[in-house]
Amino acid sequence: MKVLIAGAGNVGRHLAAILVKSGHQVTLIEEDESRIERARQESSATVVAGDATEPSLLEHTAIRTTDVVVAATGDDEDNLVIASLAKFEFGVPRVVARVKNAANAWLYEPDMGVDTLVSAPHTIAQLIEEQVAVGDVVQLLELGGGEVALLEVTLPADSPAVGHLVRDVAWPADCVPAAVLRDSRVLAAPSETVLAAGDRLLCVTDVAQIDALHRLLGLPSPR
Repeated sequence: MKVLIAGAGNVGRHLAAILVKSGHQVTLIEEDESRIERARQESSATVVAGDATEPSLLEHTAIRTTDVVVAATGDDEDNLVIASLAKFEFGVPRVVARVKNAANAWLYEPDMGVDTLVSAPHTIAQLIEEQVAVGDVVQLLELGGGEVALLEVTLPADSPAVGHLVRDVAWPADCVPAAVLRDSRVLAAPSETVLAAGDRLLCVTDVAQIDALHRLLGLPSPR
């Protein structure tokens, strides 16, 4: 998948590093020279110097063949301009925009070109509500028009997966374990990690496989 990220601050750089490791083709756009250099050091993403609100620069990055644009600058006005250009000028299928100031979240609507908004307060509130509702499984994001979900799954002590390498677990079809979080750390090489009770797994899965994932990990059915 081709992803264009506008903004190489902490959010943009970390997202780029994760996506590159997952095999995606990532381009980062940034104006600040110090951030550009740091972005080049932290991942093998293509880094383009310039202003992502300039249509000519976006055209130069081959945005018309991009699958996803992420507007992740620290300026809400810039993010809305980038989102609008990506969606309406260049026809990008999926546009994700970061909300810096939560008070501006109401502006991030489809009419502005935004398919998905990312706001820390809104995300935390959603996680709290969903944690209360579903216990050990939290749905972080809904993707692909509702057909795919990003889940955070906490392994109970009696889970059949505990004690096994991630790569040796018979994951359901169309379910991919993307990361393992343990003691506030993201473990490197998740496929080589031996799972332990209390580990939090980030899984990208077809929503039709959520029941199967619960059964596999020894969790109560969500239904």
